Amino acid sequence: MKTRDFVRRPSMLSHKVIAVTFAVLLLLVVLTSVQAQPTRVVDSNTKFHRLYVTGAGNQHRFWHEENSFKNDRDELKKDLEKDGNQKKPESTSKSLEKPTKQELMNTLNTLKTEAKPGDEVTICFIGHGNGASDKTFGAIGEANEVNNEWFWLNDNDDNGEPNTLGEALTDDELAQMLEDFAESVTIVVIIDCCFGGGFTGGGNDIQESDHVAVIGPSGKAIVDPPGLLGGLDSTLTEDAADGGGEKEADKPPNGNGDGIVTTAELKGWLTGRGWTLGPPDDSNPPEIKNGKSKIKAFQGSLPLELPSITPGTFTPSPESDIVLQGKNFADGSTVEINLVKPDLTQLNIGYAETDLNGSFTTTVTIPNIPCGEYMLITEDVEGYLDWQILSIGVAGVGGIVLPIDKLALLAPYIGLASTILVATAATAIYVKRVKRRKEKQ
Repeated sequence: MKTRDFVRRPSMLSHKVIAVTFAVLLLLVVLTSVQAQPTRVVDSNTKFHRLYVTGAGNQHRFWHEENSFKNDRDELKKDLEKDGNQKKPESTSKSLEKPTKQELMNTLNTLKTEAKPGDEVTICFIGHGNGASDKTFGAIGEANEVNNEWFWLNDNDDNGEPNTLGEALTDDELAQMLEDFAESVTIVVIIDCCFGGGFTGGGNDIQESDHVAVIGPSGKAIVDPPGLLGGLDSTLTEDAADGGGEKEADKPPNGNGDGIVTTAELKGWLTGRGWTLGPPDDSNPPEIKNGKSKIKAFQGSLPLELPSITPGTFTPSPESDIVLQGKNFADGSTVEINLVKPDLTQLNIGYAETDLNGSFTTTVTIPNIPCGEYMLITEDVEGYLDWQILSIGVAGVGGIVLPIDKLALLAPYIGLASTILVATAATAIYVKRVKRRKEKQ
């Protein structure tokens, strides 16, 4: 009998094994491709979940630090969330002002349920911070870190100082709060406070990886007043708004011009702007030379000796003399004294010499200039500086009380005043933009 040759066909079980294997391999490829994506702050095809947290600040004579924080937050929010920077309408956004730790944790837990694999989470903290030993916060030591960095989250006892554990959010605590996000959710944390870069680096801190990034300064973070005079310098948040939201960091040679701003591109661009990012060197911390920096002393720690100036009056008249006192500047140094005008040009009004304790007392003459708000700024040859806002020759300043009938007479002008305030706010944003773009050029 003649035998027939035949081809053995795969069984139904073999088909199923091949199909399951292919599906598993395909799933692994998809997950790997999601995980391999770099962390981003801008991408039109990505769903972002943005959280902006502004901390506590102090009230000054003519301005409030918390208004400065919110002013910067609004600029960053507007720029990051503009058309073409994230997937709409799926992306989400939330702001918290001086939250408790529990409120912050609740918000982050909600984000953990909303953020799906492939989504990006951007969390920005703007406010005061510092570093302190682990013992200050009742914690044990950890690898690679002498000090815990912390952020002044709220001022629940309303005493103007971060003096309770409930008011200061430590790097270890934030790291714990950020655990348990879904696999392949990438997280970018921007911390605009002094030593904010130290929220990573320690064994119990936020651990950076291919899907987690921290952007924060190794040393000081400046604070500026809201309004026109805030355009004199750029805060980290304002620069992040320009580099990320306005895609400056994506432009060559720093970026590749693909319309997506990665965290690496933003970090590189910020470094080019003069920011030193990452954990501070606890064995040799940098000096804080700016009297209006985002730094505070926690309870039990040594008091801060920041450079500071105190004018004899905050409401001088044109062509009047005022006494100016300064302390904690460099010893035996020359201090330059300038007035910053609303157009951000500076007018020198004198010099002073510090004694061996870094102090000085001098008299300066206010020039014959238009009435309005000006910044009085002093800086020595080693870069120590401080500033105050002066209201020069402005009627109604200094506790003058108007009777009700006079307020009624002023009613027709209140609408005009409101319009002027709105225009001033718009001009402030414009001035900041122009000033920073001039620096870039």
